[in-house]
Amino acid sequence: MWAFHEAERQRRACLTDGRDFSFETVFSHASKLDFMRDAKTAGYFIRLLFVATDSPHLNVARVAKRVKDGGHDIETDKVVNRYRRTLDLLPQAMELADHSVLFDNSHATMHAVVTIKRAEGRLTSFGVQHPLPNWAETALSEHKARQAQP
Repeated sequence: MWAFHEAERQRRACLTDGRDFSFETVFSHASKLDFMRDAKTAGYFIRLLFVATDSPHLNVARVAKRVKDGGHDIETDKVVNRYRRTLDLLPQAMELADHSVLFDNSHATMHAVVTIKRAEGRLTSFGVQHPLPNWAETALSEHKARQAQP
């Protein structure tokens, strides 16, 4: 738990000091959106690189392989719940980001499936690979619906 709090402290220090930084997160908690809002308010350019798979069950299988190879375990329920929460937060993260790239990691080779960039105060898609994975299609649809709201 110490590492989590230390990482948060360092991110906050970067914001306060105006230093460039990047960080990796599971993105399964709304506090990450709050942090993005704080960074936006502080004038940061936000680039979101988001990696997902077609199914939480694929993630569970990958954790099982990692454990078999000597890595750490994560409870199946946690993997599934994080997967859903992360995808629920994605459209809001896309709205906050100046540049979003969504990657599908369901297969042997990870590849970008959506690229979105902020233009004239609105986010406009400028790169979409068809057919989109279901998770990306849902996120993009929800993002567009959020953009259409007054």
